[in-house]
Amino acid sequence: MVDGTNGDTWLELVEARLGESTIRAKGAVVRTKDVRGRSVTLDVRIEDGRIEDLLALAVKAAQPPLTGRIAMDTAFLLPAGRQPVVERLQLDGRFSLARARFSNIDVQQRIATLSRRGRGDEGEAPPGESIVSSVGGRFVLKSGVLSFSELTFSVPGATVQLTGTYGLRDEQLALAGDLLLDASLPDTMSGFRSLLARLAQPFFRRPGGGAKLPIRITGPRTKPTFGLDLRRAFWFGAV
Repeated sequence: MVDGTNGDTWLELVEARLGESTIRAKGAVVRTKDVRGRSVTLDVRIEDGRIEDLLALAVKAAQPPLTGRIAMDTAFLLPAGRQPVVERLQLDGRFSLARARFSNIDVQQRIATLSRRGRGDEGEAPPGESIVSSVGGRFVLKSGVLSFSELTFSVPGATVQLTGTYGLRDEQLALAGDLLLDASLPDTMSGFRSLLARLAQPFFRRPGGGAKLPIRITGPRTKPTFGLDLRRAFWFGAV
């Protein structure tokens, strides 16, 4: 519906097609008092889309870095103003990604190895081993910073639970959380390392079995650093 006196528009239902993904939205595009331009307010839903369709909007590559099925619900607010869109855009929603695979062979092999270790197999995964991942969580975007809560990444044998932020302008990651393994720490290693892991296992025992390791992910998106969160690990040990 369009108000002919001022051009304000209310969208009862808009259905768009992006690649093979259907996006449904409703909301309004209305003038903001004392500010040049209009504000866009939408409720957006994707029920069974492809993550590669969405990534095509932001990633200029012949092959998408990630494939999988995505579902997402988010509030979308783009206030009127002169600032860049990345600074004005606000999102508040949830997403889930199923049957995810990374196009990078090295990344996919590391994930396969993580799955093996989580199940108690200390061996390296062979190239090409088929492992799919599940990802989900809640996100808020404001002032160019994407904040995650309840962010989970799961493969058979292992789950990563994280909270933290990602800067859209500087592309810096700052995430912290826990790596949950089905296997105990000694079962993920062999030789002398397994012996050391037996000494450490009481500090990283997971309720119900397995291991729980505090971890952090920091640094630039193109080359993040993954490691044990030593400060939290020390606190776990002190407790």
